[in-house]
Amino acid sequence: MKLRQLQGGAHEAALATLDAMLALAPNKAELWRESGLLHARRGHLGAAKAAFERFLALDHGHAERHHIAAVLQDIKGRLN
Repeated sequence: MKLRQLQGGAHEAALATLDAMLALAPNKAELWRESGLLHARRGHLGAAKAAFERFLALDHGHAERHHIAAVLQDIKGRLN
């Protein structure tokens, strides 16, 4: 469902779907990464920051960990 929403341009609906998925699986790091990426694309920098921080706290071996850490640093710089 989330993928169809994204492909159809329904980004807010995709965020709502991700929020529902996170309510069911709050320790699934990949969902936090996806949430952070989507929030960042939408310009929701505070929410993206929180999601990326949660992703990094949960997952220590993800292939995109270094990339997400760099994106997080950029977001922190833009928020300050």
